[in-house]
Amino acid sequence: MRLDVLESEFSLPFSLDSGHIHELRINIPWMALGSESVKVTISTIELSVSLSKDEEDFENEDEKFNQSFLSSETASFRQKPKITQTGEDLTPGYLESLLLKIGNNIDVEIQNLILKYVENDIVLSVNIKSVHLFPCEDENWTHGWAEISEHDPVVRRLCEIEDLTVCLDKRSSSGQISSYEEPVIYRCGITIRLLASYSSPFQRAPDRLIISTKINKLAVSLSEQQLPMLVRISELGMALYYGKMKKQEMDDPVAGTNNDFSVPEESIGEDSGWVSWAWNSFVGEEEDNFGVKGEGLSGKSDPVVIKAEVYMELVTARISTKTRELLSVTVSGIGIESMIKGEAWFSSIVGVTEISCSYKQESGELTEIIHLGSALKDKTGLNYTTGSLWDFRAPENNNSTSEIALKMSEHDEIWTEDYCSKRFGAFFTDYKFKMEPDLGLSTGKRSNIRKF
Repeated sequence: MRLDVLESEFSLPFSLDSGHIHELRINIPWMALGSESVKVTISTIELSVSLSKDEEDFENEDEKFNQSFLSSETASFRQKPKITQTGEDLTPGYLESLLLKIGNNIDVEIQNLILKYVENDIVLSVNIKSVHLFPCEDENWTHGWAEISEHDPVVRRLCEIEDLTVCLDKRSSSGQISSYEEPVIYRCGITIRLLASYSSPFQRAPDRLIISTKINKLAVSLSEQQLPMLVRISELGMALYYGKMKKQEMDDPVAGTNNDFSVPEESIGEDSGWVSWAWNSFVGEEEDNFGVKGEGLSGKSDPVVIKAEVYMELVTARISTKTRELLSVTVSGIGIESMIKGEAWFSSIVGVTEISCSYKQESGELTEIIHLGSALKDKTGLNYTTGSLWDFRAPENNNSTSEIALKMSEHDEIWTEDYCSKRFGAFFTDYKFKMEPDLGLSTGKRSNIRKF
């Protein structure tokens, strides 16, 4: 793999140390491009990455880090270049229509995906036996040819991830791992359903995108040595999310969790590297904070409404030392649903059906210290997946679309306390955020732009 080309082309926030693809096959059905999928098969991908050591990414800018929240938000309203769009929903020609069909029906299969991240003495490795992304032909999510029609203008895709294993180890100064820890996650299966709905079969970008993830069983194991390393990696992940990082020097790179990361004002409202590239390539060109293209608030186009769902049937987690297990947590029926529309609306619901926490004494006896909710099998009506792409009664699984709540009043009418209590049981949280522009203020002088 040409690692230098990948880094420069995609502006990756890390350095690619090594990469290898054992086999790449592309099967193109030239005689049936309009009815059969292009098949891409990749066998054994090995990729090793490390944190970029570019001084510009780690410059110490304490004065910018301590700037107020309002100053950072004001920068996001900078004037963007005007984008003129014409004929977005016009009927495409034969070639363009064919390309849209091909793109909607690409079948990708990856066997043996190995990713390794190295940062100082932390070694994080992710191993996946197989990843298969394919189109679905109907609301039953059957593998087949996805066709956008007038009565059902949607595209369904299914992604199956088999045997996901995550390992977190500590290496010595010589670069060798003296003793391997137990995997943090071992042989986990993940299934993802993706549904893109359009108002017209000739539309380029979807109006609504639903990404629904289902995990039947997830076992998490953490040792006392892995815990600080996981905290460190979480900090780096949050920093990469904002595009820029600031890292102070420290004596202990693993245990030091007091690093400060800054989000420079210049990175807000402008191109933020790989995040912007990935986002724009997936949902179309970038819009302003209120989802308006071109001339900002004066336009009429709306951003894509994205609904992200994560459901886990059973999660077990245990924290242990080298000699014995300390804490064991069992959680069942977890549901996480988030709704995003540009930067003007965000809502998130997190609910748990049953949770049990036990402490293991030195004698080996388990003592339950917390138990909330009821058994998942008792949820015969409403449950943690109700209304999702995993519910056969959901409108999206019956050639229809569900209503979306993008106003405070609409959200509160749907997610009442009684409804959430019946659907989950143990506990739930409801967070919503709405940003409204004050049109009486000029651009660059908006001071009160957030209402809760």
